[in-house]
Amino acid sequence: MTLFRRTSRMHDWTIRRTGACNALLATQFALSNGALGVRGNVEERPDGTAICFMARVFDLAPISYHEGFTGFASASETRVPVPDGTPVRITVGDVDLAHLSPLSEEWQLDLGGGTVSRTSIYELPDGRTVEVAAQRFITARDEARLSIALKLSISAGEAPISLRSYIDTDVETVSVDDDPRIGTSGGVRMRTLHRSANHVRAKTARLGLVVDVRQTHDFAEDILTAHPDGVSLSLHGQISAAMPIELKKTVEWMIHETDAPPHGNEPVPPSLGDFVADQLIHEAAMTALWDSAEVALPGNPRLEAALRFNLFHLMQNAPRDGLSGYAAKGLTGEGYEGHVFWDAETFLIPVLALVAPHLARNHLAWRIATLPAARHHARELNHPAGALFAWRTIAGREGSAYFPSGSAQYHINGAVAFALEYYEHSTGDRSLREAGAAETVFETARIWIAAGRYDRNGIFSIAAVTGPDEYSALVDNDYYTDRMAARHLRYAARLFAEMGAEAPEFLAALAERIGLDADEISGWRHAADAFATHDDTAVTPQDATFLAKPEWNFLAEPIGHKPLLLSYHPLTLYRHQVLKQAAVVLAHVLDGTDVPLARKARDYAYYEPRTVHDSTLSPSTHAILAAEIGLLDDALLHFEETARVDLDNLHGNTTHGAHMAAMAGSWLALVWGFAGFRPGTDERPARFAPVLPSGWEGYSFTMLWRGVRIEVSVSGDSCTFTVPEGASLPLLIDGDLVTVTGDASLVRPIAPRPPVLPASEPGHFRAAIFDLDGVLTDSAEEHFLAWQRLAAELGISIDRAFNERLKGVDRMGSLDLILRHGGLDPDLAERQRLAARKNGYYREAIEAYGPHRLLPGARRALVAARQLGLKVGLASSSRNARFLIERLGIASLFDAVVDGSDVARGKPAPDIFLAAAKALGVEPDEAVGIEDAAAGIAAIRAAGMRAIGIGDPTDLPDADIIISTIARLRLERYLPA
Repeated sequence: MTLFRRTSRMHDWTIRRTGACNALLATQFALSNGALGVRGNVEERPDGTAICFMARVFDLAPISYHEGFTGFASASETRVPVPDGTPVRITVGDVDLAHLSPLSEEWQLDLGGGTVSRTSIYELPDGRTVEVAAQRFITARDEARLSIALKLSISAGEAPISLRSYIDTDVETVSVDDDPRIGTSGGVRMRTLHRSANHVRAKTARLGLVVDVRQTHDFAEDILTAHPDGVSLSLHGQISAAMPIELKKTVEWMIHETDAPPHGNEPVPPSLGDFVADQLIHEAAMTALWDSAEVALPGNPRLEAALRFNLFHLMQNAPRDGLSGYAAKGLTGEGYEGHVFWDAETFLIPVLALVAPHLARNHLAWRIATLPAARHHARELNHPAGALFAWRTIAGREGSAYFPSGSAQYHINGAVAFALEYYEHSTGDRSLREAGAAETVFETARIWIAAGRYDRNGIFSIAAVTGPDEYSALVDNDYYTDRMAARHLRYAARLFAEMGAEAPEFLAALAERIGLDADEISGWRHAADAFATHDDTAVTPQDATFLAKPEWNFLAEPIGHKPLLLSYHPLTLYRHQVLKQAAVVLAHVLDGTDVPLARKARDYAYYEPRTVHDSTLSPSTHAILAAEIGLLDDALLHFEETARVDLDNLHGNTTHGAHMAAMAGSWLALVWGFAGFRPGTDERPARFAPVLPSGWEGYSFTMLWRGVRIEVSVSGDSCTFTVPEGASLPLLIDGDLVTVTGDASLVRPIAPRPPVLPASEPGHFRAAIFDLDGVLTDSAEEHFLAWQRLAAELGISIDRAFNERLKGVDRMGSLDLILRHGGLDPDLAERQRLAARKNGYYREAIEAYGPHRLLPGARRALVAARQLGLKVGLASSSRNARFLIERLGIASLFDAVVDGSDVARGKPAPDIFLAAAKALGVEPDEAVGIEDAAAGIAAIRAAGMRAIGIGDPTDLPDADIIISTIARLRLERYLPA
């Protein structure tokens, strides 16, 4: 018996991590097939990270109000963990491995084959080591089935071994009361009805949904002996260096409508099939999925891995049965209690419709099935007709207890209509129309008329709604909502006309059943054309009052490491011009074909500095619009943020589950942004307008349009389009109508996309002075290794903790600290020789530096400062600063450079920043300094300048403003409008 065959498509389709399992790794290494989700965990060390979900298993958690009102949500549909079938406790001799910390632990996620592998090494008290090699996959078929293979080896000799395999029923939802992103319905669990060695039956407390969990095992019976002990299966044997132990375990979860056993007291064992056959089926399914979703970024492995990682999770978590919706966290964690939001239709469907249309259709079928619940919700909000989809839900019931940023987001209806229209245009599949899509579009269109009114000037407006920007609530004339409503109404009217011609009998029966007539359709068209228009020479108002609100004071109340919603009362946010996420920008991306490019650029310039991107949905939208208006550095910055949000845990809550819409957004940022794709219609072909970001060798991807597989490849100064043999596809490429055929690839030059955004006028500050190390690049490791090498030559030991004392300190100051640490006191000449020796070590290390060593967002920050009309200076303690900025390719972006050789005293003395201000021709109080070290912040403050700290607030308490990375720097926020 052997472990799984390796199924990876290529060697670089693997995500690797080292270290013991934790909640973050559990999310990143979660597996799913749309029906079942299992978070990453260690089989032999159950520690609470092993949570298993089924898409259709949830319960009700009552919502309690001190002051409840009519129509408020009464209960939340909450996903409940199902019994966990992963544990296999391992005891070698008398040592339970669960009680040991591993010497090492390595993880691999094979994106091509859909398998997770882990190798853990433990040291026994006698010095011998035990290695546990584990692999797992969830079959890509409809069954909720997990397969696990374990191989156990000992380094020397032999020892008795026992394995206890069981199904854990002690699982429940968690609660984090101070973070609404995960939910507050803690302690909800299933009730165990039956438990034996290989079978558990459990039932949800309120809805009465029954789940059977059964485990089966495959092992060498001449090596291991099985002993069922009531609640687990114990396997006993002897392990030796010459004879490893292997075990394969299959766990299957089944849903029943009643708690009566199907046959007698024990369920009939499911047909588990052959273990290897399961793997072959799984491998074939993964290959088919990837065939239409290939993506590559040659020369950019970090972002390439992120895109593939995101697509993997996006596709594996997509519902397969049409009975469940696509939750915001998929099946990777408990965030948002397993709820589905508007982002499924706005971000996920646009990707799935182009790479896996059947998966998009499954979600839309679920949404259509919840139409009766949407009708009920509309009545809860006093609409006598029509349907309003729930803001957050699992099966259709509204689960939001805070209506200003929940039920008030009527744009959910527009998102559903957008997705249905987009899916139909992308696939050519009209079968959903008569399967409930038409009824859904019509019933939800009615809500716009019910919620809106005509004013005395004939303008149609909608009052008291909340748009995508949840830091503005219950507003009138929300621009995004208006645009999506108008689009929805026009689509509904067009759909009615088309079905009248194509399916008149069906339409007549539907219209009679829901009371729809031609006058109502005419009213939809009229309302769609009567929304307020906006001046193309001015900033588009987000809503009726947004532009009149005061600016958020970023100096007094800076952006920290957590969302504003966790630090400020909602009313504080509602009263200011500060955005959680894209709103006007998103409207331009989804429905901006008739908006002039100059207006889009003007709106981007206005709203980008006011958007804090507290939602992971936001960066991808800004990336797409930034690319469209030619701000490719901005687009790249936002693309990198959305691409790495879960691999790097950028929002600090990947532990709650992966951000599915952000993952989809990274693909959209590439395809809609850099490739310039926009969907077509029956009358207009799809279009592309590819560009290549600075520093990229190229990129390529595959997608489906109207059933035709398109390969798009961009490199150098050209782009190539390829379709299969026998296919013919009209496309608009940079505005030219062309036809791509299977006879030969179509090669086109890349059209330039110059920036549309004008430079902003300068404000109060006249200059920005940047530190180098830790702010624009990170050569701290090279400095540390050079100092450590020199110290070792002197017989002095320094570690990373000591190195913290050297940050921000100049060369001679750092040398003095090391010498005092070692009790040495050489003369000045020797000190100078030692400093020169260390500098030589450092110069050797940075010889290979290039633009790729800039920190993400560094170039963008320098360029943006110049666009703002600011003078830009460098103040670095490093005497190699001029050499280093040349290597990094940013020397031309500075108006003045001052380094440690230009001043007598280093940081924390103010000399270097005062010298930089003088070189720039500004007074100290006209400059802002950007630093990552406490000594640098002290120098800036001593110079009489404002100080922006880059890093952890606890390390930089004296900074005026603190941001996590240079990529978050928005100097516009600190300049008056």
